[in-house]
Amino acid sequence: MNDVFSTMPMVPEESIEDVKNNFTNYLFYTYSKPGVRNYTCTACGEKFKRGINVQLRTSTPNDRLLAKAQNDELLECPCCGKSLRVRKLTNKAIRDTWLSKSLVFVLPSNDKEVWLRAFHVTRRFTGKAEKSFKFTEYNRYKLTPGGATAWDYSWNLETFLGANITEPFWNDRAYDLYLPEGVSLENTFLKNNGYETAILNYRWLPHTKYLCFYAKYPQFEMLVKTGHVDVIYELVVNNAKNTRILDWNAKKIWDFFKLTHQEYNEYVKRGSDLNLLKTFKRIKGKGFKDFEKAEKVYSFFSHRYNMHGEIIKLQSMAKREGKNAYDAVKYFEKIAKKSIGGCHMCPGITSREVYNLWVDYIEMLKSKNPKLDNVQLFPHDLKARHDELLKEKNRKLAKDRLKEEKKYIKDLVKKYKKFDKVDKICEEIKDKYSYSDGEYSIVVPQCIEEIIKESVALNMCIHRVENGRYFDRIQRRETYLFFLRDNKHKKVPWYIIEAEPDGTVQQKRTENDSQYEEDIKAFTPFLREWQAYVQTQLTESDYKLSKISKKLRQENFEELRKTKKQVNYGNHRGELLIDLLEKDLLEVIAS
Repeated sequence: MNDVFSTMPMVPEESIEDVKNNFTNYLFYTYSKPGVRNYTCTACGEKFKRGINVQLRTSTPNDRLLAKAQNDELLECPCCGKSLRVRKLTNKAIRDTWLSKSLVFVLPSNDKEVWLRAFHVTRRFTGKAEKSFKFTEYNRYKLTPGGATAWDYSWNLETFLGANITEPFWNDRAYDLYLPEGVSLENTFLKNNGYETAILNYRWLPHTKYLCFYAKYPQFEMLVKTGHVDVIYELVVNNAKNTRILDWNAKKIWDFFKLTHQEYNEYVKRGSDLNLLKTFKRIKGKGFKDFEKAEKVYSFFSHRYNMHGEIIKLQSMAKREGKNAYDAVKYFEKIAKKSIGGCHMCPGITSREVYNLWVDYIEMLKSKNPKLDNVQLFPHDLKARHDELLKEKNRKLAKDRLKEEKKYIKDLVKKYKKFDKVDKICEEIKDKYSYSDGEYSIVVPQCIEEIIKESVALNMCIHRVENGRYFDRIQRRETYLFFLRDNKHKKVPWYIIEAEPDGTVQQKRTENDSQYEEDIKAFTPFLREWQAYVQTQLTESDYKLSKISKKLRQENFEELRKTKKQVNYGNHRGELLIDLLEKDLLEVIAS
């Protein structure tokens, strides 16, 4: 091992002394007797006395200040003239003035060999204000043209062992490079290392790794001169050589980026962002014009955490239909434009929201068809296809939830047994409110258990609200609960409708107490037909109940406005309840 380090220069004694002198010094004092302070200057090592009981032939303002100085006052040492902070010499002061620093000595042994030696230096004071230094060497690096070798100190074996090239200390930036006085890199192969230029772009560029990689890759000089510091940063900080897109043996800058001269000029014209180049390669760009496509894709995904991973997945999906990621982004924009969207001022959705919708659509497709055989990956009616899959997913979740919650439902039925008139009321109103057309049906539940099952299946709040409020309303005939079903899946829970005796709809909710605008728009005409039908079935008693219901609803709305009560469950959690109820209200049209 010693042979390996035979050419390694020693750290000059002058440099060691310079490091020691760069630590903060103090004017420590103790009392030998009242009014007499014994000072020690840690900068020059001289001792002197000052105090109210110390007689001096001549007394300066500084002397008078030293006689009664407080901790941390900045005063001059009368011996060396340095301005130092005053401290009373106590155990606490000794602990508080313990300091350490890390540094890497840069030591050329000849023009083709430079050593880096990483030291951690600590400085302590003794009880007599004497300085004690400890230099601990952690790492060594040997740099030669085209190569760099590293060693870490092994505390167990008490020797240096070969290691990967890493920064020498746990905090990559809390140290300095130290070039001894009179030593220069101008006569070595590192003379054009460009580090000062590089840190103008990346302030926290690791010092040691930069010099090691500069030694290994002569292309660093070319990259610094042409302004491609981001490539250096990727390698030095992230250990990413990016050999898929970069040729580290190239002599010309465009060959380094695996581009033609014309493509390289376009790359530089567009800012020479390494992420842009990665995107260009991922979409299989050919020719300088494809940089415009790459820039569009890069811009679209630049806000995503796993940007390149998502571009790869999108490119793979698009390839299955003879497209690329650029074509897919254009597709997202087209769908967004069709939705009459694109900004917060108008309805519709943005292209990025379309992408999120598409990702969700693909995931649901995969759950049904893992290989994605014989499916449309980029349908023109994406929203409709997505929502259909979502409904199918929710129907399955509802069934699964019912299977899992059998005991829970049984307990709820017992909990709400005090509402013993609900089952009878449901039976009485069944013929009056049941209705169906070709697409939809209003189903009247037969009992309270059916209502609980429907609410649990849809993960709604009906079975959770305090004191069984919805069941209390039914028992008082203030409002009723009905099931709105899609006739294609008539046995599957979909929406629950809360309506007053005259058919006025107070609420219409589905999975997680939410609703979908497409659904509302589709079945609202049906609800109007149902309301018209209900009007033909009502008795004088029903009209009286309706008037009471309307009055109670108006009073309830007024109370909600005053209290500003919020929704506690579901997708609308945190929103004002009154806003949702007023929007949801579908009153009967007076005939």
